[in-house]
Amino acid sequence: MADKGTVTTEWQRPSPNFPVGKLQWTWTTTTTGNVIYTFPYNIAGTVGRFVTNPGTTAPEDNYDITITDEDSLDILNGAGANRHTTTTQAVYPQATGALGKATGGVQIDFAGILTFNITNAGTGLVARSGAATLYYR
Repeated sequence: MADKGTVTTEWQRPSPNFPVGKLQWTWTTTTTGNVIYTFPYNIAGTVGRFVTNPGTTAPEDNYDITITDEDSLDILNGAGANRHTTTTQAVYPQATGALGKATGGVQIDFAGILTFNITNAGTGLVARSGAATLYYR
């Protein structure tokens, strides 16, 4: 079985009065430095901002986060790579064209079941922790 870690989620769906949705993962790795968590509900939208916040037992520098859809594609388009060990960071993922070049502000749409993945957060006897938040419309 895959190395899963532990994850709790907080989900605020978009509404007519507040059109921005928020999905937050609060996570703790196993001692291998990895997390895999499949969000159990269908969710759809357009990626806006993605924020990472290392926890008290911070991950090692340059840990990586992907959020994959049902096609195994990263809806962050690589923007969750190389996160910092002590600093809260925000990115605004965008799509790339067929040759891997930026498409000039084309946002990424997603729909279905999402899987949250962390790798390279640290190894040894210590479990690492943090939080990640996806804002979407």
